[in-house]
Amino acid sequence: MGAPLRVGVIFGFCLMAAAQTPVARAFKVTLADGSDAKLVVSDNSGVIEFRNDQAVAFKVPADSITEIIHITERIRRSTKAYDRLEDMCCGSTDSHLLSLLARAIAAPTGHAQNHYVEIHWFHNGDGTLLLELGKNDYLPFMDWLQQKSGTKWRDLDQERNQALKTIYQRASAAFLAPIRFPCGDNCIGTYRYRVLALDDRDATELFFFNGEVKPKNLVSIMPVNREWSVNTCVEDVAVLYGKCHDDRCDIDAILLPTLTYRIAKPGQQATVSNAEGSGESFCAQLQRRQRERLNRLRDQDRPTIKRHE
Repeated sequence: MGAPLRVGVIFGFCLMAAAQTPVARAFKVTLADGSDAKLVVSDNSGVIEFRNDQAVAFKVPADSITEIIHITERIRRSTKAYDRLEDMCCGSTDSHLLSLLARAIAAPTGHAQNHYVEIHWFHNGDGTLLLELGKNDYLPFMDWLQQKSGTKWRDLDQERNQALKTIYQRASAAFLAPIRFPCGDNCIGTYRYRVLALDDRDATELFFFNGEVKPKNLVSIMPVNREWSVNTCVEDVAVLYGKCHDDRCDIDAILLPTLTYRIAKPGQQATVSNAEGSGESFCAQLQRRQRERLNRLRDQDRPTIKRHE
């Protein structure tokens, strides 16, 4: 009688141990890159694995994921109409989410029932992936990714709707900002943008419009740090430039008479402040840096100024 009892006890313990062993989570997704490849996504010791029928197609370290975005329309990054400003002068300020949001605002495409999750990560370079999931799967998948990566997911549709509402309400508060950029040999071009500052999620963003302040005219969004300051040498708007290249100048800040918007760059702060501890006044610093920028753009001849309204 003893032996069968011992066997039963051991078998019972095995069942309990099996019940307490966590089951690895796996999600079925479709690669939304035109191939419509079917993949299974799971975690392997902190590495997110994407498997096809044969083997692991690629891997993404969970802690390298920087953005998780939900959208209901497939927005292709190959479309560059929305980020002309970034291409011309401000590539280092580019945020993938903000660029995608600018594209969604400028070119709304209706109300689709599809659910896409875009994942952005940085590991030996930038990586972006767009996946399609079923209506019952995308929320659990994003919650799972958020737990694994520590990066909170965001809903682009909600952000777009809130931004549209705010744009219509605050359009009259936009200010005009002329931004110069290199446009070829001995040439400096000038674009005049209307800029609207919007506060959301404890952050400030500058929305740039080419023409009237309307969603269809939105060309870029920049994250900025706002600080109140008395810019006595700025009568209207002054753009403070940082590094200049042959084909592009990076913006450090946009200055108003009583306010400074410093472009938020990861791991980098603007170097010019209103303090005069260096012995050089703020106005002198501003004028010197503007002269240095123009000198870099000039060759030997006087540049041609091209204006674009």
